[in-house]
Amino acid sequence: MYLSDHSRSDLYCALGLNTTQFDRHVIVETNNAAARVFPEVPDCDAPGFWDVMDRMVGYNEKLIAVDRSEAPEFLKKLQKLPYTERILAGCLQLFFMPTRRSGSLDIEGAGSYLY
Repeated sequence: MYLSDHSRSDLYCALGLNTTQFDRHVIVETNNAAARVFPEVPDCDAPGFWDVMDRMVGYNEKLIAVDRSEAPEFLKKLQKLPYTERILAGCLQLFFMPTRRSGSLDIEGAGSYLY
């Protein structure tokens, strides 16, 4: 969502919204809702969380620029590889960042709730 919304910031601007502020608000609120169900959620306040997200936006913009270029398709694929790798690395980095304990249902004991 964060990457795709930033690729169409004109829409949010037309609505009078700042894409980054809006998306961060949505992610934080979604996290808060998820915390009511899951025992842990990503920690959006962890140092570097938003930096990683913003770097991935930059790489995604470079992917879009390559797609829009006049280069032959095989060359586009080669040019996109490093940016795709950086986005995947960013996803892994986010995955291994600290989580926030929410104190919700302990998933390990969830088996007793099944029929």
